[in-house]
Amino acid sequence: MTRYTAQGEFDLETQPAPEKNVKKTTALSKDWNSNAVVVKSNDLLTAKTNLSLNELRIILVAISKIDSVTDQVRSDAVYWVSAKELREIGSERSKAYKYLQNAVNTLYNRSVIRTFGSNGKERDEFRWISKVSYRSGMIGLTFSQEVLPFLTKIRSNFIRYPIKQISELKSVSTLRFFELCVRWRGQVKKMSIEELKEILNIPQKKLNGDVARIVRECTAKINEAKKIDFYVESEFIRTGRRFTDIIFSVKSRRKDAVPSTLSVPQEEWEGMVKDLTGYSDEDWRGLILSEQQRSYFAKKLANYQDGGVGTRFARDYLSRCGSAADSNDSWIRWIQTKLADPAFVYEVRVFLNDVGFKPSSAKHK
Repeated sequence: MTRYTAQGEFDLETQPAPEKNVKKTTALSKDWNSNAVVVKSNDLLTAKTNLSLNELRIILVAISKIDSVTDQVRSDAVYWVSAKELREIGSERSKAYKYLQNAVNTLYNRSVIRTFGSNGKERDEFRWISKVSYRSGMIGLTFSQEVLPFLTKIRSNFIRYPIKQISELKSVSTLRFFELCVRWRGQVKKMSIEELKEILNIPQKKLNGDVARIVRECTAKINEAKKIDFYVESEFIRTGRRFTDIIFSVKSRRKDAVPSTLSVPQEEWEGMVKDLTGYSDEDWRGLILSEQQRSYFAKKLANYQDGGVGTRFARDYLSRCGSAADSNDSWIRWIQTKLADPAFVYEVRVFLNDVGFKPSSAKHK
């Protein structure tokens, strides 16, 4: 029914979903997995957090459902995560439901710690989550007001990667090091061992040699992972007899490959859309889709579980269609009609790109 495809997706983001809708959403997690990307500010990469591996996975699934570019994300939005989605990014199949249930009791008390100043003694600490819910085998997360600025309205200083790339990473340290590598892709980076301890959640009591061993293991796991499109080379520096720093470089596996991971530095918003889709901003403006294209991609967008299409347009759809908004076909027809408007095509360009549309296949106005 359309109230699932459109309104149901909207409800999924803003309020607890009825059991019937929860089951349907779980069944569509295959589409979610193939399209979902994580977009987050680089400031979160270097912040200290006390999340366990499966708590971190749950957080990342929820983040992948946020439309990070739009200014219209609601502060009370609830992002629902299913056991199947958790399994698809690496959690043990037989324990996924248990991990969700455990997270209901722990996630509310997990925090982000950002330190400042030359001595690192100035700090901000805030919760990841302001509300956590559990319904019919799914956990619902509402991100705190303090975290949302690092996940929404992002224009620069962020990373972006397909969430399926983390499915072979089995520790918090490896996953956090992976995100650092995305941040410094194509570059050589030097970091202190002490800094890495904080970022990778390594206990302070660990010796520098232990940290070096852990980072070597993280590097090996990333290089062995088949879904990750880069590899890492690392070298440790000694000062006297102690390891004090690491130098690592992140390189593409294939020279001709278009990277699916992305790091956008500070003050480099210009050209971001080209980075996200592979096309320039001008390529997306004034596009006229054929009737066949509108029909085909309307169906794709109607079933796209991205946390953005339904959330952004469900209100408009329901207010305009009223009682007619009771079938999947009407939701598809509404999108098909909207795709005749070049301004709408431009607005949903990132979503169209994710479902396979290429602006070069359409005419320009």
